[in-house]
Amino acid sequence: MPILKQVAKIVLALIVLAIVFVAKGGDVPSLLRDIGLRGAARSGAEPSADNVDDLATKLGAFVTCINRVDAAMRANYDRYRQSFPAAFEGGPILHRSFKIAPYEVDNGFSRDCAAGLRAAGRATPHDPALDELGLLYADALEALVPVLNRTDDYLEQETYRDDDWHGMRADLHPKLVALFGRFLDVSDRMREVVAAANLVSTRLELVEIERREGRAYRWHALNLIYQARLSFDETRQAIRDGKVRVPHVVKAERALEDALQDARTYMSAHSSVTTSLGNKPVLFHIESRAADLLAAIKTVRRNTAHGDPGTADADLDHMTQALNGLVDDFNMRAGNGQ
Repeated sequence: MPILKQVAKIVLALIVLAIVFVAKGGDVPSLLRDIGLRGAARSGAEPSADNVDDLATKLGAFVTCINRVDAAMRANYDRYRQSFPAAFEGGPILHRSFKIAPYEVDNGFSRDCAAGLRAAGRATPHDPALDELGLLYADALEALVPVLNRTDDYLEQETYRDDDWHGMRADLHPKLVALFGRFLDVSDRMREVVAAANLVSTRLELVEIERREGRAYRWHALNLIYQARLSFDETRQAIRDGKVRVPHVVKAERALEDALQDARTYMSAHSSVTTSLGNKPVLFHIESRAADLLAAIKTVRRNTAHGDPGTADADLDHMTQALNGLVDDFNMRAGNGQ
């Protein structure tokens, strides 16, 4: 299943859930019950392979939607807020379009996202809280799209030159602010639950891969992604409230370094292996991305070693970019069957 990317402004509860998962020693059924996925934790037993696949498929729609649509929506709205309402009084227009991507046609990404969430809500394992969040997100997204399109047309046609921004002031801007407020509220809540469930699902998938194939290429690639996410979350959690919990940063760094070294040792011993398509396994392609994330965490540790946050904000932004680069590469290559 795809892995969840990270937005620049992290929801604190999301990181805390990841840390709780570690504190529980990877107790999957317990955490599944804690976050509400009761259907995937029946009777407290470890979910079966079928349940793992069902959970991964269900979450895949949420994760794909968050990675492809949600992150772009947030970035677009951030640029919009840098421009408006200041542009009404002559400020620069930094925002130009709400398109998810330049090549998007007829809001295809948003439509696919909403449809995928509605289908996931009907899929097993059923959970009222998660399913409801998916439907609320789809509703909020579908309410936004027509207003986004009208705003894009207004700016592209430079209608503000004709009406002195009246159409934006009186109509489009108030609607955008209200609709994005609703959308981002649901987005934050959905990300919190999905991030924790995605982490659990990845752990379950690791157990299943090891059972079927042993700790070979697929296991090491997914384990590297899994540990990268845990180390990222623990590092972010260690730096907050103007304080740095240095031992936690060191722990996160060492855990990722160990996972990366284990992967490199396996790669060195099995360097001639190819996939059924004749490609090098995914691990060969993401190893350098994982090394970039490790380097970013090392930078955080070095710059906060005396307990002073200092340049932590910039360092953490760099770390977020490194994680997302790793996740993007993994999702693209795994999705292409490499």
